[in-house]
Amino acid sequence: MFVEDVNHFHTLAGLPTPAASLYRVTGRHPARSSRYHNVNLSQGLGDELRCVFRAGRDVWGYMCLWRAADAQPFSLGEEHLLAALSTPIGETFRRSALLRPNPVIGVPDGPGLLVFDRTGALESLNEPAEAWLRRLPLTRLSHDDPGATPIPAELRSVVNKARAIAARRDTGVARARLRVGGRWVVIHGFALREAGSEGGRTALVIESAKAAEMAPLIVRTYQLGRREQQVIRLIAAGLTTAEIAARLSLSTHTIRGYLKRIFEKVEVSTRGELTAKIFADHYVETMNPDFATDL
Repeated sequence: MFVEDVNHFHTLAGLPTPAASLYRVTGRHPARSSRYHNVNLSQGLGDELRCVFRAGRDVWGYMCLWRAADAQPFSLGEEHLLAALSTPIGETFRRSALLRPNPVIGVPDGPGLLVFDRTGALESLNEPAEAWLRRLPLTRLSHDDPGATPIPAELRSVVNKARAIAARRDTGVARARLRVGGRWVVIHGFALREAGSEGGRTALVIESAKAAEMAPLIVRTYQLGRREQQVIRLIAAGLTTAEIAARLSLSTHTIRGYLKRIFEKVEVSTRGELTAKIFADHYVETMNPDFATDL
């Protein structure tokens, strides 16, 4: 269950050092942490070491390590070691997003819908959701009912995020992206409320990612700046260098400079290769005229 706590991953993402232990953050008093009481102790765990994997300013992954309750807490040296691995691992994750997706095989035709009760247990689901679950790695926690359907960790995190937002303990959007069989999938979470009640149920929708939804990730993956994104959008629309310069009120020399940097980042040498690599290589089956404008 989501609890308000310290040492959140989103907090680490904005700090100079991307790794921190619970003992150090709480001044060697982990009892100040509600997560320590509600999660760690019940699992026989003590200190935890969290790290986010960054490439530039973007976070591409995260990790949490635990020590047994009777073990020594993580040392500062271990924190530094994990922090030193943040950039190379983050860069590896970033580059993995550039892998060309596999052909779609066995992907459900429609979105999957899952409904969870107040305790976070799966209450109902439709047929496409069953098909999606068969393609996702399942996770069974020690406190789960033995007869309950195992739920992927990614789905659990979106459920918890949606519940936290509904309870005003968090902000933002309950959503996650993940790769399934080489394809990108999007998970959306929503808190449900019946008329005249406090609610408590949570709904998840899982579906193949549309091209427009993937555009921001592709932009981040290639580390394209705002002007570079504008130039790519206009290239995709078929404009010449002079036309792009006129549209952006810049000189043709400046546009050529942007093109040179874009080609270097995307590792292409022509406009045709650029368009194919950014658009066709990542979701050719979902390309539509709106994709370029959503960059």
